[in-house]
Amino acid sequence: MKKINLLFISAVLPLVLFPVGELSAGSRNTRDGMRHEVRLGVGDMCFETLIWHDQIHQNYTGTPDGSLFVENTSYRYTPHFSGEYAFHATPWLSIGAIADFQYTGWQRDYYNNTNVSQRTTRENFYNLVIMPTIRFNYFRRNHVGLYSSISGGLGINGGSEANGFGKKTVCCGAFQLCLVGVRAGAGHWWAFADFGLLASMQSPNIMYMLGSELVKAGVSFKF
Repeated sequence: MKKINLLFISAVLPLVLFPVGELSAGSRNTRDGMRHEVRLGVGDMCFETLIWHDQIHQNYTGTPDGSLFVENTSYRYTPHFSGEYAFHATPWLSIGAIADFQYTGWQRDYYNNTNVSQRTTRENFYNLVIMPTIRFNYFRRNHVGLYSSISGGLGINGGSEANGFGKKTVCCGAFQLCLVGVRAGAGHWWAFADFGLLASMQSPNIMYMLGSELVKAGVSFKF
């Protein structure tokens, strides 16, 4: 019986001591001044490329009689650029704020009903979001970690076109979910990759982003 008890203790003790040691190491890092983090990231624009693309010979809404048509072509997109500050309140929890920006532009050609070009314009829109962020660092090792985060705040959509109320700049709600994030590095410098989504909408019928930035990668500096 004593032998069985000793075997049980030797098997369980490392499992108990390891999380405690890990938490203590995280606390030491916090006391050493590694409580602040600045992150710079670049995300995909899959949603933008799927929704906004070449549209050929469509009836112009300004002339319902069909006397004028438009073609939207030559779309160009920037990735999502983001910057973030995070304060590590505990080894497993950080709070901060993030700003994200994306731009889309295209060429619009106007034709009459005999397919003769009338004029050409350059159109564009952008989305800027500013959100508080909470991140949960649920797996921590010396050189690698896993986390999830949630953000919610203000979305700003603007550009060359006016909405139905004549406004070219609109404020709305925005949120971002990072389902799984991976970081790797050492000391002050770390690389990261986030997998989730970014959304910005004025109502269920007016969406500026939905499923944007499915993947984001970047670097962070801790101090």
